[in-house]
Amino acid sequence: MLNILNIVFKYSINYVNFTNKVNSFLINYLVINSWFYSTILFIKYNSFFYKTMLIDINSFDFLKNIQINSKKSLNINILIYSFYLFYYNIKLNFIVFFSKNMPVSTISNLFISALWVERELSEMFGYNFLNKIDSRNLLLDYSYIGHPLLKSFPVVGNIEIYYNFLKNWVSYTNLILKESNKFNFYYN
Repeated sequence: MLNILNIVFKYSINYVNFTNKVNSFLINYLVINSWFYSTILFIKYNSFFYKTMLIDINSFDFLKNIQINSKKSLNINILIYSFYLFYYNIKLNFIVFFSKNMPVSTISNLFISALWVERELSEMFGYNFLNKIDSRNLLLDYSYIGHPLLKSFPVVGNIEIYYNFLKNWVSYTNLILKESNKFNFYYN
């Protein structure tokens, strides 16, 4: 069955770059960012991929920039879209490399399960999706600035937020950290 899938992708979609067969139930495909939406359209509306479901979207960001030439560098991010084919009992992973300058197209209009995950990724990582339906935050306050799951996110913040049970609201207090001498007990 996996050989048939490889033949379908090889001859019908010519912009899938790399195929990696991990085991008999998992295939990884590396897709160009500009052709990603067309690949997902092909999976959604082709009769060969009957009963396909989006399982999850995983993300990786790199702290280092990749040098393109002497003047330009890009911060590359990876999105891994995991699909499950019920009819064939096979999992397909589509790996997409993108940068913040070239955002990925949303697939929430094709797979409704992508809406929640795309909202979470845009909130926690700061990714922008083209033609996203819903841009509300899920977990963070709207006045919050920053993206907590980025590797460049600072560990210590400036504001402490807690729920006050007596007043029945969320209280914001400024956080003041005093630098303590960690080696004080050695020299006494």
